[in-house]
Amino acid sequence: MTVFVSEKGHIYGYTADTLAEFIKRLGYLKAEHRMYFRGLKNLQFDLLPAINRPIDLSSENTWLSKEARLVEFAEQSIPELFVKATPTILLSNMQHYGIPTRMMDITENALVALYFACEDDSVDGKVVVFAGTPASAYNPYANIIADTYRLTNNSDIDVDRYRYLIYHQDYASELLYPGWENDKNDKLIERLGRPIIVDVGNINARQRNQTGKFILFPNKIIENTVTKEIVNIDTNDKMVYAVIRIPKESKKKIRDQFELLGMTDSFIFPDDIAKVFNGIKDKLARE
Repeated sequence: MTVFVSEKGHIYGYTADTLAEFIKRLGYLKAEHRMYFRGLKNLQFDLLPAINRPIDLSSENTWLSKEARLVEFAEQSIPELFVKATPTILLSNMQHYGIPTRMMDITENALVALYFACEDDSVDGKVVVFAGTPASAYNPYANIIADTYRLTNNSDIDVDRYRYLIYHQDYASELLYPGWENDKNDKLIERLGRPIIVDVGNINARQRNQTGKFILFPNKIIENTVTKEIVNIDTNDKMVYAVIRIPKESKKKIRDQFELLGMTDSFIFPDDIAKVFNGIKDKLARE
């Protein structure tokens, strides 16, 4: 067992070689808040939303520089799928269809996370455990972060200007209070400097089967400026509660155990026709 040291104390890093051992490891975890999970097929992969990844292998620019254009194209290309009920729901719909956003998928179902961690037999995988309280799709802080691209115009922006724009948005109306304009002790900007767990409900079959939730990433706030960079999460972050390593040599065995439980690609991705039919072909080929 490995122990990571974070700001909030010790984070325990376990290893699980079988499905039963993974469940046993989960039994050791007792967080004060609800736990969420993310499975990564490579132990070395960072905890990043897709918007913070390079546009291509030869580019130093990330999709973050084109966030406003991504939203614009999504809304214009398939307007019936991207009705902007709230900024948070808009991003969750984009995330579902594979468009890079500042959301990172997590799940309440530890077995779903383990399923993803067992991809690629050439490297060790991991399941990262988060602890926190989720916000709804109508939470003003979640919507402010989801709307960052529009509020900042994908540029560095002065904190006071950012705060002024926020308080003039309909989704932030419940945060308004008398005298906010001159309040130097307002905690709004401090709260917006940290990632937030979001529950947008079951908006599609995949999200329902995967019990999917999201972590929504804000931009970094340095001194009096909202920058063009995304906040990072690593194993020392206070949101991270534990890490469970999945050895590469154990992945196939765990996948075989999953199949006995009916957890296959066609279950995890029920609205992905290609994966559903691949599952059917694989099953028939074995008969």
